[in-house]
Amino acid sequence: MEIRKIFLLTFIVMANILYSQRNVLDSYPYQQNFYVGGLDGLKREMVKIVKEQNILPCERSDEKYTIEVLVNEDSSINYIRNSDTLMVHNNKCAFDISLKVISYLKEWIPAKVNNVNVAAIAKIKIDPFQLYHSKEDPSKNEIKRPVYKKGMEDFEYRLGVIFKDKMKVDEHIKVDFTVNETGTIENVKITGEYSDIEKRNLGREILQTIKGWIPATFNGIPIKSTVGVPISQPKDPYFTL
Repeated sequence: MEIRKIFLLTFIVMANILYSQRNVLDSYPYQQNFYVGGLDGLKREMVKIVKEQNILPCERSDEKYTIEVLVNEDSSINYIRNSDTLMVHNNKCAFDISLKVISYLKEWIPAKVNNVNVAAIAKIKIDPFQLYHSKEDPSKNEIKRPVYKKGMEDFEYRLGVIFKDKMKVDEHIKVDFTVNETGTIENVKITGEYSDIEKRNLGREILQTIKGWIPATFNGIPIKSTVGVPISQPKDPYFTL
């Protein structure tokens, strides 16, 4: 388990920012929880906080943020400042909501080494959209993947036509794209030995050819999702929500 030095930003009073430098565990020991009830308990508590405090979701439904906190030996916490300022800027809404939600969480559990409490870092993914639209018991949330209306066989056939004669022997190609809330595909990304111009042309052909998706849903609400397809192998596409 790696020990690293980090700069800490005190979480309790944001108006009085204090920095300190300490040695802490980079992550929690195997099978140790950092919150009462484990991840399920944490999710239930965050959903409860969002609903009770009426914390509205971000304008972008796909905006998320992973916040790092230091859980101290006495169960208090400190927020760890993110050095990636561009990422914070691009997800400012989710970042602000993360700070607000974390400030209400009180049931932290310190890590233990040799049965002694030690400070350790916990990482929590905050999805404002899903927290706001979640059922009270997050385990009962219903998530449905995007569906290509003409069927996956037709989808695979059309991709095969697009890449026919454009693949080298033993070349590994991957296509990723977003299916937005209206069922339109966008943000096509192609991994393979192609020039930027070739990738743009292939992406344009995919946008024009593979149309007609039913968007993914979260508790019946359309959401953006990412579809990834390995072209060189006969595997099913994978989906990221």
